[in-house]
Amino acid sequence: TLRLAEVVRSAAFENAIDLALIANGGVLLMEQWDLLSGSEHAPAAEIFSGRIDSWWNVAEVFFTSLFVAEMCLKLLVLGFYEYVRSLKNCLDAFVSLTAVVVTALVYLPNSFSDSRYIRYVLALRLVRLLRLLGVVPQVRAVSSTFVHMLPAASDLLKVLCALIFTYAALGVYLFGGLVQSDPPRPSSQSDFGTLGYYPNNFNDMGSACVTCFELLIVNNWHVICEGIVEASGTVWARLYFLSFYILAVLVCLNIFVAFAIESFDRVRSDMESPTLEPGSTPDSRTVQALIRGRSARFDAAKITGTSTGVTGEFRAVARRAMLMEVFSQVARPADDGEVRHAAASGTPAVSAVLDLLGSREPIAERAESANPGQRGQLP
Repeated sequence: TLRLAEVVRSAAFENAIDLALIANGGVLLMEQWDLLSGSEHAPAAEIFSGRIDSWWNVAEVFFTSLFVAEMCLKLLVLGFYEYVRSLKNCLDAFVSLTAVVVTALVYLPNSFSDSRYIRYVLALRLVRLLRLLGVVPQVRAVSSTFVHMLPAASDLLKVLCALIFTYAALGVYLFGGLVQSDPPRPSSQSDFGTLGYYPNNFNDMGSACVTCFELLIVNNWHVICEGIVEASGTVWARLYFLSFYILAVLVCLNIFVAFAIESFDRVRSDMESPTLEPGSTPDSRTVQALIRGRSARFDAAKITGTSTGVTGEFRAVARRAMLMEVFSQVARPADDGEVRHAAASGTPAVSAVLDLLGSREPIAERAESANPGQRGQLP
């Protein structure tokens, strides 16, 4: 029915399910408290009884039934294809169906009667609570930064991985088999040996890759360096670590950090940018234009702080895709009964737009007639 569809699609329904997930997490936490506090004892006999004979078992069956009911309601309202288009719904369905199967195996007569498997399955559903972190602006900014920087930094990450692999292979060739605790080697008398850094060696490719990663994050790399120097018996081994530090840390890693800082600054600027809601009236300080892709709509009254003497708006189309935000003072909107006209070619407004677009080539202009309340918004 329409009423049921409104309820299932409402934010209140999702909030209620989130509260149920939090309650489920609290129950799981109390069940595992002995294990988490370090006072674990032998499992209670009712865990293996194969019967619903404790409050924990009742809670597990209740949450399983609740989440299965949620899945059925969403399938009924959204339909199968719309339901599976959401990864969150797919995860919910997988966990719910798995919980049903495990619950049946535990409580039906058979030798598989450990009810702890039910809570293990229900714990997977708590992954959904991670989306609540998006409510925190700082967390949302960090996650958006990570998503935006991956395409730009992918090539750099490939270079960094290739560099680590190359230096790991070179380390195995140069220092393989030199770091041993039995029999004692000269490195055992250094900080490398006294601090137990023997697993950080180049005796095999796996250990070498881990060691190079530790060198990349500058994790006591001087201790590893001195241990290898003592084991190899030559100070020239320091050139290996020095060259890796210059190429991997000072060059590649710092460029990657620069990508991260630039992406974070862009995301933070987007989050702090003032926006106009549909039907709202812009004040004296707001977004004048957002150029995204190849076109943008400009307020003709004032461009980059320059009064044009024209009341209207126009649309500019660039020859190449661009992405920038333009902030400036804008004039008060015209009266509701006034129809705004397009800015004429050759006005100071058009010249300012050409400067913003970085080109003096002609641009396409199209007259627009819009509600003054929509000024500053893109189509």
